[in-house]
Amino acid sequence: MEAVAHPAPAGFGDCGGCAYRAVGPPSVCQKCAAATLKPAAPFPCPVCGQRLASATAACVNMLCSSTDRQFVSNTAIAMKTGEPDAAIKLYE
Repeated sequence: MEAVAHPAPAGFGDCGGCAYRAVGPPSVCQKCAAATLKPAAPFPCPVCGQRLASATAACVNMLCSSTDRQFVSNTAIAMKTGEPDAAIKLYE
């Protein structure tokens, strides 16, 4: 039996035209994004994902210590630079 050729992902930023957009799997998107994005902070806040100075540093985000926040945690997948930063600025 011959192996089936799978198309390459479109590349981060061209997700709308990617052959995997509707059918996944998420691991394809993660690998594709990881090739472009700057990794998240080495010491992220366990609540908001913001960069901390060290593994034991306290987060300066007031929501992280609030008992009234409406979420448990947030996970950052990348630093807000390059493509992600441009996309966010367009949205804002």
